[in-house]
Amino acid sequence: MFIMQVFSYFFLKQLATNLFYIFSSWSLIFNISLTASCPLNLQVWIFIKQNTMHDSQSIRLNSYLTFDGNCEEAMNFYKNALKGELEIMRFEGSPIEVPYNYKQKVLHAMLSFGQSVLMASDNMPGQILTKGNNHAISVATTNPVEAEAIFEALSQDGHIIMPFKKSFWGALFGMFTDRFGMNWMVNCQLKEH
Repeated sequence: MFIMQVFSYFFLKQLATNLFYIFSSWSLIFNISLTASCPLNLQVWIFIKQNTMHDSQSIRLNSYLTFDGNCEEAMNFYKNALKGELEIMRFEGSPIEVPYNYKQKVLHAMLSFGQSVLMASDNMPGQILTKGNNHAISVATTNPVEAEAIFEALSQDGHIIMPFKKSFWGALFGMFTDRFGMNWMVNCQLKEH
């Protein structure tokens, strides 16, 4: 009997969640009030969902790969395999000082394919690249307050590599290794004035 009650609770909770999303869609399409025609318990559930849902569409997670001087070759390989569109920014033209023979290396590359993005760069001159430390998770958002909160929360008890601050490409940016050894980047593209 207890198992049936628990199952019923979770089934009803999932049903209410699904109904919320359906009613939300209808309210946008038909311009109707969600709560006007709903029973009271569903009105309460809708109120809770509307006021506790995180705007997950404002945050994106992407993989960020680092290569030992062959980033362009690797990203072109991925571009051909994934039928994507590749954008490359080189060290040349950036304010980052690098040796002359490094100016044509990749500072940042972005491969867009389908609904996905793969980002990459060559390692910095003198940086020792070890397989396993050449991958980071990149968090992108357009909300500066949210970006700083994410940076602070994830870097807590970790090692900050680059403090979260304004970058030369017009974004707030920071890098760190979290307390579990995972590499992260947080980027918040600032709106142009």
